[in-house]
Amino acid sequence: MNYRIEYTAISNGSTVIEYADASRQAELVREAESGTINIINEYRYESYAEVSA
Repeated sequence: MNYRIEYTAISNGSTVIEYADASRQAELVREAESGTINIINEYRYESYAEVSA
């Protein structure tokens, strides 16, 4: 089976801070809006994995 996983990599310009799944992305947006964190760059990419049952 093929699973498509989309991540957002949060970066401060040179170092990736964390890779976020969809639920974590929502938390990061709330934190950014409240001023807790500053998201400088967002890089979106997709990761494909083959998973055999």
